Formats: sequence, C-alpha cells, structure tokens
Amino acid sequence: MGALIEKVHPRNLLAAARGERIVNHEQDRGRIAGSSPRAVSRTLPGVMLSEMIQRRLIEGDEYGTGQTQGQAGAGAPDIAELALHWLGADDAPRLVVDPALTIEWLNLSAERELRRRRGVMRRGELLMATSTTQHGELIAFLKRCGDGGGTLCLRGEDQEGHLLLMAQPLPGDRFGLTFRRCGAEFSPAYADLQAAFQLTRSETTVLLQLADGYSAAQIARRLGVSTATTRSHIKSLHVKLNVKSREALLSRIRAYQL
Repeated sequence: MGALIEKVHPRNLLAAARGERIVNHEQDRGRIAGSSPRAVSRTLPGVMLSEMIQRRLIEGDEYGTGQTQGQAGAGAPDIAELALHWLGADDAPRLVVDPALTIEWLNLSAERELRRRRGVMRRGELLMATSTTQHGELIAFLKRCGDGGGTLCLRGEDQEGHLLLMAQPLPGDRFGLTFRRCGAEFSPAYADLQAAFQLTRSETTVLLQLADGYSAAQIARRLGVSTATTRSHIKSLHVKLNVKSREALLSRIRAYQL
C-alpha cells in the first residue's frame, strides 16, 4: 500500500476524486497509466491522502511540480496539493462519492463521524444510512441533485434533530458531500463577536447564552451572578448592537455564525 501511494503524482490526487484519467509521471510523463481512476482513488483513503500531502509540503515535491499557474519559483507547493490538504484538515466531514455511494475520498473528520454510526456509516467502500428506509432516501437524493447541489434532512434515530447532508455535483459523475448534526449536540460557532461589537468578556458570554436559548434567570444561575447583573449585560448588548428586543439581538448576530 505504502509503495503504491509513493508512486502517485500529487496532481493526480484531485483528478482521482474528479474521475479524470491518471497520468503516471514516474514511468512516462506523457503516457496514461494503466490503473483506472477508481482503482487509484480507492487505494488512497482520505487519511492517507492528507498525510501524504502534508509530507510532500514538508519534504518538498520530488516530482518537480512546485510551480503553479501564475506563480514562479521552484519549491512552491502545488495548488492542487494545498486545496486537497485544506479539505482534508477541515473540521467539517467531507466525502467524494459516486452515484452508487462508493466512497472515493474522505477526510479525517468524515472518517471519525462514520465510525460513530449515527445516521450514516461506512460499510466496506460504501457510504450507507444506518436505516434501510433512509438509505433509499439518500440514493434518491443524489439522483435528483441538480447542478446547484441540494440538501437532505434525515431524522435522527433518537427522533431528536436531523442529520443535514449537503451535496455538490462534481465532474466525472461524482458528488462532494458534507454533513452535520442538528440536534441537541449541535453548537454553532461564531466569529469574534467581542471584537466586532466591542463587547466585554461577560457581555459576550451572556450573548452566546442568549443565542443558546437561555433566559436571563437561567443565565444568571449558570454564571453564578445575580439576575440584575445579567439584565444589565443584556441592556448593554442592546445598546452596542443597536437593537431593542431579544429577537432583534439574535437576528443581528445570525450573519456572524460560521
């Protein structure tokens, strides 16, 4: 396995995911290799791809592909390597699949989530829903997915929240998938609200608690302060964010959710 990975040219990593033909630069830079794109991509799971790319960036590119389009100078990392490394290191689970849900690439986050077997799982080389009924929904979703992509909400097995899947069609009859859970365990991330609105640390904490649905009394108990202090923070938040109600306050920060 390791020997095969070393022979794959870095520029072919994205090509394999896109279903394009693979060029064997080691044997003949102008000849098409005998291995099919699927065979190569299946031999390079997401974790290995990420590790390989990181090693190439640290050690330098032995294939001499350092120069990118519009960029001069040997030794600069190839843009395809950087793009795939970026996706591989993303906290969001990301996969590349074919219409039959064969996994051709996945990042480390997706690998971890599929091991949890909550809503979706990996069985061999296939992405599968843990529910037989929902697996049919997943396949049908890809079939009707247009050029602009789409989303699918699968009800959680514990009947709390959904598994939200987003698909983007790719060249070569492939799909890029990402997903997240929308139940109680979901915790939205925000930009630096403290810097954006010149808030104090306490005001920022109260604001995030309000966004999580807690009342002033509940926030006070959670923070170990008086309700009067919490209400004072909320009043200050209204002034700094230029709003007059809790609803407007939450609407104001919605655009800052990452």
